[in-house]
Amino acid sequence: MLGKMMQGLRPTSWLVRKGMMATAIVTASVGAFYWGRLGATQLKATPPPSPIGELAKIVPGSSTEYAQRVVAYIHGNIPITREEYGEYLIARFGAERIEFLVNNRIVDKECKAKGIYVTDAEVEHELSEQLKRLGGGTAIPVKYFVSNILKPRGKTLFEWKEDVIRPQLAVSKMVRPTIKISQDELKKAFEARYGPKVQCRMIVFLKGDNTHKKAWPEVSQPSVQGENAFREWARKQAIPDIASKGGEAPPIHKHFGDDRIEKEAFSLKVGQVSSVMQMPDGTHVILKCDAHVPADITKRLEDDSVRTALYDELLEIKLVQRNQEVLAELRKQAAPRIELTTQMTQQTLEREVLRELTPPVGNVPKAPGVK
Repeated sequence: MLGKMMQGLRPTSWLVRKGMMATAIVTASVGAFYWGRLGATQLKATPPPSPIGELAKIVPGSSTEYAQRVVAYIHGNIPITREEYGEYLIARFGAERIEFLVNNRIVDKECKAKGIYVTDAEVEHELSEQLKRLGGGTAIPVKYFVSNILKPRGKTLFEWKEDVIRPQLAVSKMVRPTIKISQDELKKAFEARYGPKVQCRMIVFLKGDNTHKKAWPEVSQPSVQGENAFREWARKQAIPDIASKGGEAPPIHKHFGDDRIEKEAFSLKVGQVSSVMQMPDGTHVILKCDAHVPADITKRLEDDSVRTALYDELLEIKLVQRNQEVLAELRKQAAPRIELTTQMTQQTLEREVLRELTPPVGNVPKAPGVK
């Protein structure tokens, strides 16, 4: 419910898209990649050949011959083969990333069957759009994106393009024709965007945190002391983005996504604090009304520019939702069975090295001169 509530905090299209981008980045940073790199590279501008066919073009002959291709030499003439390099990578990253490769191949197979391919130009265009959304309309520099967003998560720009953007575009092409937007949805989106709003600050208490019982009597006082208490509790809450802004959140609007939050916010007078609201997921929320924002009467739903902007925003939101549904459906149909379950962890590596260095018990060589 907290996630649903936070999803409702989106008064502008740029905030919606920034939220989607942040979600994608977080997803990409957990475990390994958003998608497996090898599978993603199969989605090209022209129908790609099968992996086996591609390898046959590179090295005519048996698969063993291909596996023995040299990737490096040491001491001038001692080779390191592709097979050795592959086993090295599998031992360290195999179990971590096999799920992503499997998902990619599932998507790849479905896209090929439907004749769906993503061009490099489309990937570059989407990257540019993402950089604009992150910058609130003005694109942030690619170098900043790489150094401040990707690098801390151990990812490269190439990986972001091939493991995140390309598969997302492919699935979006698959589901876009199935998405319909009704007149009622456009009307509600218009009311949410241009209708009246309530500017609130909020304090969120996570599930199991019962300090809201102590906080509410302090923050609800209609005095300077109460305001100071609200600021203090808002700054130390567990949601970093809200805490860093002293509890400030985007205005709560009509069709917010959580009826109780919406109803409570619109019932508050300026300076008034809400009751402690318990959400279905066990979190608790306290609101404080800072202002009531009137509707923007300069905008009309009948205006083409307004309708187009709202339509595009609704389409993007529905694409994200439908993409996840389709991926779940495809995976269920594919029923993958993962055979690779081991991974070389730091602890495993240290244990194996120690075992190699430790002589067997009862067979310890004696030092010279020792009888």
